[in-house]
Amino acid sequence: MRSRADITKRYDREYAKASKLVRGLILDEGHGRHGLAPANARRRLSMARTGGDHTASQSQPGSHRYGYDRLKVLQHVWPISGEMCGKYLAAAMPDLLDSLEAHHGFDSTAD
Repeated sequence: MRSRADITKRYDREYAKASKLVRGLILDEGHGRHGLAPANARRRLSMARTGGDHTASQSQPGSHRYGYDRLKVLQHVWPISGEMCGKYLAAAMPDLLDSLEAHHGFDSTAD
């Protein structure tokens, strides 16, 4: 059996130009003949086409999504909300902030 890199080089141009049906057949052949999982083969062939690296990408440190004051508000509101996930917390935040301001004198407008 050839190395997986050789297999990727062999099929990358053909895969890039192929229709959806033919791409499926290429992936099936890679799975049956060479032991590559279809998702792995698809990722390798797509990365070879775009010139990317086959290794897992390392996360890059990014900027903070929230400023310091907003982070403090979130740290205060999150435990009160019952530690909701972000999706539900974002939807409930206006009601939570209104309630906190009305009952506890909490100022959520600090920026």
